[in-house]
Amino acid sequence: MKYYCQKCHLIYDQDICLQCGEKLKEAHLDDDCFLIEKKQLWADADMLKELLEEHHVPYYCASSMGAGMSLKIGPMRDLSVLCTIFSL
Repeated sequence: MKYYCQKCHLIYDQDICLQCGEKLKEAHLDDDCFLIEKKQLWADADMLKELLEEHHVPYYCASSMGAGMSLKIGPMRDLSVLCTIFSL
C-alpha cells in the first residue's frame, strides 16, 4: 500500500510524511505527485518537460510565484514546479 501527503504531494510506503511529519492517507490514482522544482533561469525544466512528453507521462507545470510577482521581480527568479498524477 502507498500513502500520499496532501501537503507535500509526495508518495510513501509508510503512513507518516518524512518531509512534514503529517499522518498520511492512502494514495489514489488522481493524486498530484511532486516531481521537481527548478529555477526558471536554468533550461533543465524544459529538458525534463521534453522527456516527459516523449515518454507520454502526463504532467503539469506551475509557477511558484504567480504572474504578478514574476513580473515585479523578474521571471528569471521564478521557480517552476513540475507535478504528475500518481499511478501504480
